[in-house]
Amino acid sequence: MKQLAICIQSLLSVLLASAASPHCAAQPTQTSITISPSDPRLQIIGRVDARDPSRIRMAYPGVTLRLRFTGTLAEVNLTSDADDTYVLTIVEGAKPQVHRLEKGENCIAVSTEGLGPGPHAIEVVKRTETWQGTLTFTGIRLGTGSELVAPPPLPTRKLLFIGDSVTCGAGVDNYPACPAENNRHSNAYDAYGMALGRRLDAQSELVCYGGRGVVRDYRGHRDVLNAPQFFNYSVATDDVTQRAKWGDNGWTPEAVVISLGTNDWNLQKSDPIPEEEFVNKYVGLVRDVRRYYPQAWIVLTQGSIVSDPVLSQWVQETVKRMSDPRVVWFASRQFSGSSCDAHPDKLQHQQIADDFEAELRRLLGW
Repeated sequence: MKQLAICIQSLLSVLLASAASPHCAAQPTQTSITISPSDPRLQIIGRVDARDPSRIRMAYPGVTLRLRFTGTLAEVNLTSDADDTYVLTIVEGAKPQVHRLEKGENCIAVSTEGLGPGPHAIEVVKRTETWQGTLTFTGIRLGTGSELVAPPPLPTRKLLFIGDSVTCGAGVDNYPACPAENNRHSNAYDAYGMALGRRLDAQSELVCYGGRGVVRDYRGHRDVLNAPQFFNYSVATDDVTQRAKWGDNGWTPEAVVISLGTNDWNLQKSDPIPEEEFVNKYVGLVRDVRRYYPQAWIVLTQGSIVSDPVLSQWVQETVKRMSDPRVVWFASRQFSGSSCDAHPDKLQHQQIADDFEAELRRLLGW
């Protein structure tokens, strides 16, 4: 077993090394071009804290930076408040490359050498959750003769996903044998919500937090930011001094999928939540969502982990009490996850996306 563990750790080291990008320059040169985070030619999908336009903070998984430039190298500067935070980069729609960030300043060098003069479309996606690290985007540097140009138009369709660790993509990249302790297994890019955005040509925004529920977190705590609270934040950290309230910026989804209850249920046998408390809190959350998005379809589901029919009944009761024809119930299939934990893996997220794709196409006429 010890030899197996060593082999697995060695494999992870190789995988991490293979994702390494070209080195960033130590200092800007006279001919390099520095791009501000607030430059209008940059696009950001997802909730961010942009109160300081020179330092845009990204906490929720799936937040995506899009840019297009001529030349062969773009250096993206990100500061992390934690070790072992991950992003991925995608060049011209090619296979995503994973990058591990350490606490402090990080520079991700994205090379387009060999692809011609361009322009080249680049995406940088936050893979990991809020509790695994908040990132601060401080700018981009382009090389000699390069130019930042307007990126391709964003999809006009929009989808919002509110949930817990499953919605965030925890465990998506668990290996057949459990990996060493790190955050690399978290992968919002291949979580069902982001996958649905790519399938349906829509922008996907994830507002999710691992371990949190409607009433309480998986430990039974009610005094943390559970879903009715974290919905109202763009940076929903447990550190009160670092939180940032969300301000409605006019980004309006056609559909909102809410998948909650798994963590409320974690202690349900030993410390049961009363039905009225759960349903009333859930109704309050849905009314809050409806207040911002009066025309959106709101789809409630019990999620893919808990098989107890009582949770499904309570979620359906929430739908009933809303008395809103555009608030509907959707029964999720259960998935066993991997040998490492109960979170659905990448293939199972694709199956969850299969189910929701059919339902959303039916509701939205897409």
